[in-house]
Amino acid sequence: MQKDIVFGTSFSPETAEWVGDDNPLETLKVIHTQLSIKDFRLGLRWARIDFDKNLTLENYDKYITYCLKNKCDICLNVGPIKVM
Repeated sequence: MQKDIVFGTSFSPETAEWVGDDNPLETLKVIHTQLSIKDFRLGLRWARIDFDKNLTLENYDKYITYCLKNKCDICLNVGPIKVM
């Protein structure tokens, strides 16, 4: 019996920056367009979510917007991410 395999990836802008990536959004676009991956688990760090502004995801808007505009499936993983 043949099953379809769906490839997805975890993506953390902070981790991308930590390893020297100057433009994590472009990296996300490359993963999507060149690797044909459209399923993303987007890691959201507690420290970058502004709870004082009615729980805004402002720091992640550009990543979420890109995924939604390009029909990518996203899972928002909120919290202290120890391992991506």
